[in-house]
Amino acid sequence: MSRRLPFLIWIGVLVFIVGYGAQQTLAQTPKIYLNVNDTTAAPGSIVPISVLIDNMEDSISGFQLSLTLSRPDIMEFRADTTIQTCYRCANDACTTVVAYPCTVAVVPSSSVGTLTHNWDYVQARTYGTFDIQLTGIVDIDFNRQPLPILPYTSGILIKVVGHVFCNIPDTLQDRTVFVTANIVGSYFSNTKGTLIQPLNFASGSVTLTNKRGDLNPDDVLDVFDVVRMIDVVFSGGLACPGNLADVNCDDVADVFDLIYLIDHAFSGGPPPC
Repeated sequence: MSRRLPFLIWIGVLVFIVGYGAQQTLAQTPKIYLNVNDTTAAPGSIVPISVLIDNMEDSISGFQLSLTLSRPDIMEFRADTTIQTCYRCANDACTTVVAYPCTVAVVPSSSVGTLTHNWDYVQARTYGTFDIQLTGIVDIDFNRQPLPILPYTSGILIKVVGHVFCNIPDTLQDRTVFVTANIVGSYFSNTKGTLIQPLNFASGSVTLTNKRGDLNPDDVLDVFDVVRMIDVVFSGGLACPGNLADVNCDDVADVFDLIYLIDHAFSGGPPPC
C-alpha cells in the first residue's frame, strides 16, 4: 500500500468533518430574528413598546408571541376584559380557522405603521399583569388578501402599551424593566401552515427617568416639557404627585412648578430640586 494513501484518507475525513460542521451551522441559522426596542418612560406614564423583526427566509402568515416584564413592581400590562370573536386553527396545517365567542383580557396594542398594519387579526391578550400573548393571522377568510410578511423584510411587527406605576421613589436605584420575548410558547408559520424554525429572540428594556421636570422624557428640560407641564397643571394630564411634575419639591404639582420650569428652561433659572 502506498504511504500516501492513509494521508489522503485522513484528508478526506477532515474535509468531511469540516463540510458537515458547516452544513450543521448553516442549518441552525435563525430564520427569524426578534428584538424588543429599548425605550425610556416616566413614572405614571403610558409607554409604547415596539417588537422588531428581521424575516430572513420564509413568508410569515401567522404568529403567536409571548412577552414578559421583569419588574411587576414597576410596570404592568393593563387590560380590559371584553367578549369578542376569537379564532383557532381547525386542523394541524391551519388551512382553515374556526371563529368562536370568547372572554379575553385585551391589552392596548397597535399595528399602525407596522408590518402587520393590514392583517385580518392582530391582538394582545393577558391573563395577568406582567405577561402577554400576541397573536396575528394575516388572512382569516383565505381570500389571499392581505399579503404575508415577505422574506428579507425588516421592521416593527407590532406595538404594545405598558403602564408605569406612579408611586416610584426618586431614590430607587434599579430603574430598568426588561421586556423578554419568550421563545417557549412562541410560534411563526408560513403560508403552508408549517412552523418556521429556528428563531432568535433578544430582550429589550424600559428605563424609568427620575429627572424632575423631564416629562417627555428625553433627558432635556425644554419647551416640550413645559407644554406637558401645562397639561398637567390645567388639564389634569398624567403625572405623579411628588415626582417628575413636582419641580420645586413641595409635594404638589401646580402652577408654581410650571413657573419654576419655565424660568429654568427659558431664563436660566435654578434647576429642579
